[in-house]
Amino acid sequence: MLGLVDCTSWLVFIAYVTLFVNNNLLIAFTKDKDNSYSYSTVLVVLLIELSKLTVATIFYCHKYSFHNLVADLQSNKTAFAYYLIPSVLYSIFNNLVFLNLANYNPTNYAILLQFSIVITGVIYQCLFKKDLSWQQWISLSILTLGCVISHMEEANEVFLELRDVFILIQVLCSSFAGVYNEYLLKNYSSQLDFWLQGIFMYANTSMCCVVLVTISGKLSPGVLTASSLKSVFEPVVILIVVNNVIAGLVTGLFLYKLNSILKKFALAIEMVALAILSRALLGTTVNFTKAVSILLVSVSVIVYSLNPLAIKSEVVVKPGLKLSNGDAR
Repeated sequence: MLGLVDCTSWLVFIAYVTLFVNNNLLIAFTKDKDNSYSYSTVLVVLLIELSKLTVATIFYCHKYSFHNLVADLQSNKTAFAYYLIPSVLYSIFNNLVFLNLANYNPTNYAILLQFSIVITGVIYQCLFKKDLSWQQWISLSILTLGCVISHMEEANEVFLELRDVFILIQVLCSSFAGVYNEYLLKNYSSQLDFWLQGIFMYANTSMCCVVLVTISGKLSPGVLTASSLKSVFEPVVILIVVNNVIAGLVTGLFLYKLNSILKKFALAIEMVALAILSRALLGTTVNFTKAVSILLVSVSVIVYSLNPLAIKSEVVVKPGLKLSNGDAR
C-alpha cells in the first residue's frame, strides 16, 4: 500500500506525519488568549537549529571522525556557501511558523500552506520552461480553489490582511527554497555525505537565526531578558524543540527511504489529522465549508503526487570537491 513495502517504511511514514501534526498542535497549544506567546519564538527557532547542528555533527563524527569534519569543512567552503540562500529562506520560514499559527488555527494554516505547490508549479513553468501536463494544471486549480474557499470563510470585509501577507511570504520561502535545493544544491553537493550536508545547512540557518535574534533584541529589548530566556526552557517549549529536531531527522530518512510522492500523500493525511485533532483538543470548529476545502486540497495533492514535477538531475562534479571518505573529485 502506497509503496510502503516493509515495517521500516511504515514507521518512517507514520513518524513523519505524527511529528509534523504534533508540531502544529504544540505551537497552537502554547498560544495565549491574545494569540501571542509567553516565550521568545526567535530564541526557540535558534535553539532548534543549534540542536539540529549538534545532532548532525555527532552523527558525522561517529561515522567518520572530528578530524575528517574539520578537513571536509576546510575543503568544501564553496559548497558551504551554497547553503546560505536556502538557509535564509528556511530561517524566515521557521520563524513565520509561529507567527502564522498565532494568526490561523492549525487546520487553516495547513490548508493555506499547500499553496506552495501552486507556486512551485509556476516556478517550474516560468523559470525552467517545463510545461505542466493537463493533470498537473487540474490538480493546481483544485488546490487553489480549496485554498480560496478556506480563506474566504475567515476573511472579513478586507480580502487581503497583513496576516495573509505573512502566510504568502512563508509559502514563497518554502517554494523557492525547495526548488533551489533540488536544482542547485542536490546537483552540486550530491557527492557529499548526508550528515555533512546537514551540518552545512544547520550551521547557516543557525547563523541566520543569530542575526534575527540580534535584530529582534534591538527592536524589542524584552526578547533577550532573563525571563524570556527562562521561558524558553519551559517543558512544553522544550517538547517543541525536541519534536522539531526529531522531525528534521525523520524528514531526511523519509526522503532517503521513501520518495517525494509519498511526502505529498503525507501532507494530505496531515490536513485531515489536524482537522480532527484540532477539533478534539483545541475546540477548533470544522464546518461544512472547511470540510469541503480540506477535501479539495487533499484530492489535488494526491492527483499532483501521481503526476509530480521534477527537474532532471545533472550531477555536477566540481574539481577539488572533498568527499567524506577522503577521496577528491
